[in-house]
Amino acid sequence: MTNGSTKGDLVDKIESAGPGSAKGLTTELAFFFHPSQFTTSTFGPTGNLQFATSFAQAFVNVAAPAEIACFTQTNQMFQQFVELVKPYARQDTKCSWIPMQEFGRLSAAGALFNPSAAISKLAWQRRHLGSRAYSLIGVAHTLPHHLVQDALAELVIGPVEPWDALVCPWESTKRATLRELSTYGDYLAERFKTSEKIKLGLQLPVIHPFVRIPETSEKTGRTELRTKLQLNDDDILVLTAGRFSCLTKASPVPMFLALQRTAIETGKKMHLLMAGWFESDEAREQYLQAAAELAPKLSVHILDGQNLEQMKEAWAAADIYTELNDNAQESFGLSVLEAMAHELPVVVSDWGFHREIIEDDKNGILIPTVGPVPGLTNEFALLSSLSLLDYRNHVGLASQFVSTNVAKCAQAYTVLATDANKRSELGKSAKATVAAKFAGPTIIGQYQYLLSELSKLRKNTEVTFAPENKSIASYPTRLDTSIAFADYATSTLSPASKLRLDSSKDEASSLLATLEPLPIAAIAKSMLLAPDDLRLVLNLLENQNSSMVSDLTKHFNSDKGKELLLSILWLSKMGLVTIN
Repeated sequence: MTNGSTKGDLVDKIESAGPGSAKGLTTELAFFFHPSQFTTSTFGPTGNLQFATSFAQAFVNVAAPAEIACFTQTNQMFQQFVELVKPYARQDTKCSWIPMQEFGRLSAAGALFNPSAAISKLAWQRRHLGSRAYSLIGVAHTLPHHLVQDALAELVIGPVEPWDALVCPWESTKRATLRELSTYGDYLAERFKTSEKIKLGLQLPVIHPFVRIPETSEKTGRTELRTKLQLNDDDILVLTAGRFSCLTKASPVPMFLALQRTAIETGKKMHLLMAGWFESDEAREQYLQAAAELAPKLSVHILDGQNLEQMKEAWAAADIYTELNDNAQESFGLSVLEAMAHELPVVVSDWGFHREIIEDDKNGILIPTVGPVPGLTNEFALLSSLSLLDYRNHVGLASQFVSTNVAKCAQAYTVLATDANKRSELGKSAKATVAAKFAGPTIIGQYQYLLSELSKLRKNTEVTFAPENKSIASYPTRLDTSIAFADYATSTLSPASKLRLDSSKDEASSLLATLEPLPIAAIAKSMLLAPDDLRLVLNLLENQNSSMVSDLTKHFNSDKGKELLLSILWLSKMGLVTIN
């Protein structure tokens, strides 16, 4: 799969763009909003919801746009969006609602941000206005999900352009995305016997997630929580945070086994603080049962990770942070970045994007993992495609065959548990890494740079990709029924179609008055001429034995042409007018 854009160097330029280079760059942006894609929680319940929300809040705060727009279905949803961003917006920032039926107004915004990979359908919708009407920006995450895989496949054939972008949070995300796209592209090339490589129209820039960097030390809650948990000064508190699921996050078994070994080897009292939320009460009991059986020397504590004050205490009280992800669903790594921002030494699995954050033994410790040879678990994908294996169990089953080195993990825990200086050294380096690469102003600056570059590409008529000339339909897979079923009716309405009243004018007016309040006759009301204009049509036909459609059009402005034609058909359907 190759990129069809003439501006391939855009991706390389983004990483060097930061808050300083964002001055004077594009800040206009519309947000595609649905409550299911955002959250009111400051931490969780899933990384993609947390990212979408924090991005909207940080954008209005850091970019300080004069105006942002919310593209959503209802005014109620718009108000929900306003409540999410209002505390972070500047006083002079205006937030406007663009109802979906008024999507043409997106042209004024310049770009539409959708926090998912599903932007192909939006590109087809945009085609009604012309592909240069505005840019589309999506985000690649939750890549194993079948709906996301379908959305990626649609990008290969959809009318996305070089002024659109699918942002990948990590280089590993980009590689996985390209594998998905290339596999489908190769199939299409083989299916249609083309020797040319299928080209991808949009950009695939890598822009990392971001976290808030504590302005001052938040260690004040350290003593309080450690006292509450009955920890002695020499006890070691290991923190793991976020969503706890052995199917869609990580198996806790390697962590429990490694902490048990460390407790035995060091003689120290080891505590594990699980600050987060479980998918169910049953899952909580399964975790606690496993910990009791596999790590009897480990004291396990549970804290509500969606309680902001309790999370502040957790970050302050912990000595070590750990997260041994083994799941392909993991997309953002926000909890790891949060831990680093709070100056904690981190022990994480060398899995996916973790190696893009951690330089082993410099700003954290990476634990080696071993995965299956590609294709070994292909039957899981088959079962999933047959709906015999749901998404959670698909990724959960696949993750059981990703090995995390328990011995190396225990060694890392032991080193940190016995060396306070090492913990301090890694913690300070971790915070410096986050401050340099993952701070909000830096990442928002990169998004502003992306917006500005996409705008330039959109306005450059020399940059083209998808066909400029429209076919009979702007959205071929959503074909108008009047086109798809054009030969179903005996005939079609034309300028030469002859019209006459089906009764006297008074009888027709009386019938129209009877029809108007009936719900069954009002189904098409929003598409018809106003009642007074309908009566005008009847009046115009009153003294005509026969009149052509073209005769009626002379009495109406051109902007009412479509309503007139639909109204003629409706009046005939209701027995008021005969069409010959």
